[in-house]
Amino acid sequence: MAKTEQESTQVIVDKLRMGDAEAWHRVRLRSVCVEMNRFRHSRMVRRWHVTEDELLSMLFEDMVVRGRLALYRGDGDLYGWLGKYVVGYIHRTNPARCREMPMARMPDEQIADGGHALLCRDRRRFVERCFGALWRKNPLRAYVHYLKLGEGLSSKEIRKMLGLSSDANVDQLYSRFRRELREKVSCDV
Repeated sequence: MAKTEQESTQVIVDKLRMGDAEAWHRVRLRSVCVEMNRFRHSRMVRRWHVTEDELLSMLFEDMVVRGRLALYRGDGDLYGWLGKYVVGYIHRTNPARCREMPMARMPDEQIADGGHALLCRDRRRFVERCFGALWRKNPLRAYVHYLKLGEGLSSKEIRKMLGLSSDANVDQLYSRFRRELREKVSCDV
């Protein structure tokens, strides 16, 4: 990458970090829209009712609030690098992933009949009952799961909060609880 091109990329990164509206609009056009409209991802986006605004807000939260923009080293296209994160967000919005039910993923105006809404509520209650049973079995794992997904805390923050020995220990508790929840939901269906 040429020095002037690298410097201009650094200027864009700084503008993104500062929350410049014009820079984020370019990200919307060159990363979010591009990935949403790729053939493979466009079907997922339509099926799971993901909007540009949702993806852009996830990207903004990761890059600015959580500081992941500092991970960009300057080699390669910035918008392509951001696009990889967008693809990850698209895949994570899959309601069938780990057999979890999406929370308010489908807008009310798109529900044709009340039967689908009832099915979603019943499935959500079912998953909540499974979660409750596992909470009673191992509250620490369940609490780590809640802090990671519900509150959006990092492993480091959870480790400090709960006084655990390492970040890996937090990740291990989290993954074991996810596996148990998946097994419980699939067995009780």
